[in-house]
Amino acid sequence: MARPPSNSDCSRANVLFIMTDQWRWDWLSCIGTVGPRTPHVDALTERGVHMTHLVTDAAICAPARIALASAMSPLHLDCLTNSSVLPTGTETWHHRFRDSGYRVGLVGQTDLSKPTRNIGQQGNRELVYEWGFSDGLEVEGKMHAAAGGEGFPLGPYGAFLASRGLFEAFHHDYNARNIPMYRALFTNAHYDDPDWYRDSVLPADAFADTWIGERAVDWLVNAGDGPWNLMVSFAGPHDPFDPPSRWADMFRHVDMADPVLDAIDNKPLYLATSAWGFDAAGIAEIRRQYSASCAAIDHEVGRMVAVLEDRGLLTETIVVFTSDHGEMLGDHHRFQKHVAYEPSVRVPFVAAGPGIAQGSSDALAQLSDVGPTLCELAGLEPWRGVDGVSFAPTLASPAVAHRDAVVCVEPHYRMVRTQDRKFIWNNNDIDEVYNLDNDPGERENLRGNTDESELRGLLIEQTGPLPETPSLS
Repeated sequence: MARPPSNSDCSRANVLFIMTDQWRWDWLSCIGTVGPRTPHVDALTERGVHMTHLVTDAAICAPARIALASAMSPLHLDCLTNSSVLPTGTETWHHRFRDSGYRVGLVGQTDLSKPTRNIGQQGNRELVYEWGFSDGLEVEGKMHAAAGGEGFPLGPYGAFLASRGLFEAFHHDYNARNIPMYRALFTNAHYDDPDWYRDSVLPADAFADTWIGERAVDWLVNAGDGPWNLMVSFAGPHDPFDPPSRWADMFRHVDMADPVLDAIDNKPLYLATSAWGFDAAGIAEIRRQYSASCAAIDHEVGRMVAVLEDRGLLTETIVVFTSDHGEMLGDHHRFQKHVAYEPSVRVPFVAAGPGIAQGSSDALAQLSDVGPTLCELAGLEPWRGVDGVSFAPTLASPAVAHRDAVVCVEPHYRMVRTQDRKFIWNNNDIDEVYNLDNDPGERENLRGNTDESELRGLLIEQTGPLPETPSLS
């Protein structure tokens, strides 16, 4: 990669935006959770602001990432499933930075046009520029890279594996993991196959997140002084939980936090009919593999920050770490996401750099607020006509509140959450009400109590009328 000319105007901060896929909010060692080891993300929290109550707009990849890019609610864009595509002509925060003179780079997955499976083996299809990037290496997600039934590379990571003679083994490995799992989920058959979470068949240097991290380091080494904005979007720690043995070996015997395994009385029907059947030992092993996958990404975070330090750019660069949604990890007998419980809807958010204080904040915020926040931190014109609202004042002073309530939506549920209460409307199933102060694990459904009517009204105020379906409330 040729080194671009340096830009001497550094009055606006550079931005290194680090995105992960399916990283739950509490899976950082700085939180105190038993099990994870994330020293490099922890270091960011020590010199910046760690927001502990940032909620995704949708607990599923494409709608969440469309909300992040556009600062619009998935409801307003009618983008509620993984078949959703960012509507043509929608302004993104990438556009706003590019139009303000920033070099806007991409290394990693976008999920802004997820139904388009073949993204091109160079990772620079025209859509990358339509989304606002000035240069980009778009990369497939892990399951996308394995190419499902196609059996040939659909993007640059698959092409890399093919060049190493590794693609066929990777393809067969993922089919062996995922086909039985999805068959079980779609038929509500019992599923507890340890193949789902065994180590990767790939060497550590060919693992997707290592490969993405290497490309990101190369971009940062060769970037000019600024202003630039680089989005690095990792494929993990999304399931299947398949860390390379190099990382998995570090967690073989590490104690893990116990899952929330509550009774399913007074809960939605889907919990009672879930296919997931892993016992306590299986859940602990999955959590070890998940932790190892997180550690592999954390290592790459450290490498990127080290480049900024070596180049003398760290003090003039805003570094952000976050995710699109969380992961249940066995809580409530569930894995993956798609539900409105805290492990699924809350995501980590850490920001450090110019204009950002030091400390922790429990201010409520949405993932769709992030773009307007970055624009304000960089001194760009306010982003008008969007749902997202900048929380830059909170990053400057962590005690400053932001939202009174946040929402998360998918076709089968809508959720509203205040600082201490939560209401979940479940499509054609019972509603749920939780007191998060007294019951942070969301074990006791308080539907029918005095809070329910008020919270239902708040949800309607935030998201509009609820769909008309048979009520079991």
